[in-house]
Amino acid sequence: MIQFVVVRYFGGTKLGVPGLIAAYRDAAAEVISAATVVERTVDRQVTVDFPYVAMNDIMRVVKECQPVVREQRFDNLCTLELSIRESRADFLVERLKKAGGSIAEE
Repeated sequence: MIQFVVVRYFGGTKLGVPGLIAAYRDAAAEVISAATVVERTVDRQVTVDFPYVAMNDIMRVVKECQPVVREQRFDNLCTLELSIRESRADFLVERLKKAGGSIAEE
C-alpha cells in the first residue's frame, strides 16, 4: 500500500488563505490522480447442507445465482460453503431452502 504525505515549508512568502487553499487543493488533486481505485464488495458466507438426492436442484440454484463456491463436501449429507454479495444473499438462501437445503449462515 502506497501512502502519501504532503508537507508545506514556509519559504518566507505568505500565501494567505486563498493561496493555502489552492496549495492544498493542488496537492490533494495530485495524490488522488496517482491513486488506484480498489473495488470491494460486502459478501455473506452461506453454508448449505443437503441430502445427496437434492444435488441436482441445489446445483441448479448455484449455477443460476453464481455464488463463489469456497468449499464442497459430498457424502450422504453434502455441504457447500458459498460466498455471495450481501444484496443477493437473501434470494440465494430462499432458493436453496426451496431446493431442499438446510442453511447455516456465518
